[in-house]
Amino acid sequence: MMNKFVFAYYGEPHFTSEAAGKKYMADWREWVKSLGTASVDRGVPTKAGKTVSTHGVKDADGKDRFTGYSIVQAVSLDEAVKLAKGCPHLKHGTIGVHEVMQMEM
Repeated sequence: MMNKFVFAYYGEPHFTSEAAGKKYMADWREWVKSLGTASVDRGVPTKAGKTVSTHGVKDADGKDRFTGYSIVQAVSLDEAVKLAKGCPHLKHGTIGVHEVMQMEM
């Protein structure tokens, strides 16, 4: 049985040139393509936002901020981690890999 996993990207890529940015995007597209049917939602990047808690609201814009997500399907957490290890984002930050829990409403 396949389970869904969210890849939460942290850390913002910074490029020294336009060519480096284009290379990153080409690498990203190749990686997503390599996922094949495991890719459920390639996701999107996110802008800096806010962190909301019972203690208030603060800017969420540090160097390790949440910068995007993808959703994949895999048999296990270990398999999902293997998929994440090929992501070019790892040159710029980290990836949280979290299984999506199915909840009845």
